[in-house]
Amino acid sequence: MISSLLAPRNGGLAKRWAQAATRKWKIDSNGNRISCGCPTGTERLWRQDMGRRLPKAELLKAIGQERSALDKTLAQLTARQMTRAGVTKGGWSVKDILAHLLEWQQMNLDWYAAGLRGETVYIPAKGYTLRDLPRLNQMIYRKHHRRSLKSVIEDFEEHHNKTLALIDSLSDADLTSLGRYSWTGPSWTLSDYLRASTAAHYLWARQLIQRWIRREVRWRNGAAK
Repeated sequence: MISSLLAPRNGGLAKRWAQAATRKWKIDSNGNRISCGCPTGTERLWRQDMGRRLPKAELLKAIGQERSALDKTLAQLTARQMTRAGVTKGGWSVKDILAHLLEWQQMNLDWYAAGLRGETVYIPAKGYTLRDLPRLNQMIYRKHHRRSLKSVIEDFEEHHNKTLALIDSLSDADLTSLGRYSWTGPSWTLSDYLRASTAAHYLWARQLIQRWIRREVRWRNGAAK
């Protein structure tokens, strides 16, 4: 584990979510479009989740495999490397990526809890629509950016474990039945949402970090010549 280092109404949710997340712009406090600090390349990962509807055992296996692979990638890095800017085009560090993961897991947990209480579920978050994902992701970045690496890692572990505990408490029917929870919409199940915020998000993060590691190696090799 890395701690050792220290509701939409139609079937286009996955596509619309990914398209919004990959726009190469964000909006500043004055409503102006500026260069997006959010990482791109998530569309394929979101699309591949749609309709998977993994039952509990398969969902937990997928999460475990991707988390293990992410941990192996992170184990290659020092604490200093994990806080170095530049992993994404927008300047995020590995720490910022982990903060992004944990915040989306928290939002997923919040959606589920609000639904059980019979409250309005705001997806992705209150005050944001799916068209606002670049702005939301930048807000998440600002929220966590000044936190210590240790606190982000601890929080990431906690949210991962909370998500696993929720999945373990549910039946296959709870996870994979369409319409079981009204907030999930007609095309995605709870399993799809949970997989998107865990296994698929871990894969996205790992690939992003691995590409950065390869760039760093090429740069060092070039500098040494």
